[in-house]
Amino acid sequence: GGGTALLRAAIMLGYGCCCRPEATGPIFERSLHTYLHAGGRLIDTAAGYHNHGEVGRSVRQFVSEGKATRQEISRMVGCSREMAGRVLRTLQDQGLVWARGKTMIIYDEEHRKPSIVAES
Repeated sequence: GGGTALLRAAIMLGYGCCCRPEATGPIFERSLHTYLHAGGRLIDTAAGYHNHGEVGRSVRQFVSEGKATRQEISRMVGCSREMAGRVLRTLQDQGLVWARGKTMIIYDEEHRKPSIVAES
């Protein structure tokens, strides 16, 4: 139906997160999560949009469900696969994630590992 065609168009164009009241809060988070599950990977976001928390939680939930690879994460944020790998290694060094191959575990506050990098 028309809803399916609209969703396909949104997946191709990307998900805009700017400049409207409905671009914050739990409904926005669920909507972005639905977009990711439908195959969308292009998220237009910036610190100035003041919704980075919602975007981060949606992406984190999606990744923690085992739905994203390094390549998909790199496409979401607009960087190379290599850069995504470097960032994941840094996060792993900080005890925030564990990543090997296509497997990634994102630790919650309770299970966070101690940092193996010296704090400065």
